[in-house]
Amino acid sequence: MAGCEAITVGVLPTTAVAHLTTHFGAAAGAVITASCNPPEGNGLKLFDQAGYKTVRLSTLTLRWSGEG
Repeated sequence: MAGCEAITVGVLPTTAVAHLTTHFGAAAGAVITASCNPPEGNGLKLFDQAGYKTVRLSTLTLRWSGEG
């Protein structure tokens, strides 16, 4: 989706992003989660246009490539 617009909504529960994906008629929704939950419950969650999770990633490695 080259050229798509991202909407930043701040800190919200994962279920709120699923709802907002449908509310705004977005093509997709994405959440990066991190909490005191076990590692399996944290990570990247992606939602389709209907607000349903599309991919379950068991392991996600992020590498910081910038400064700071």
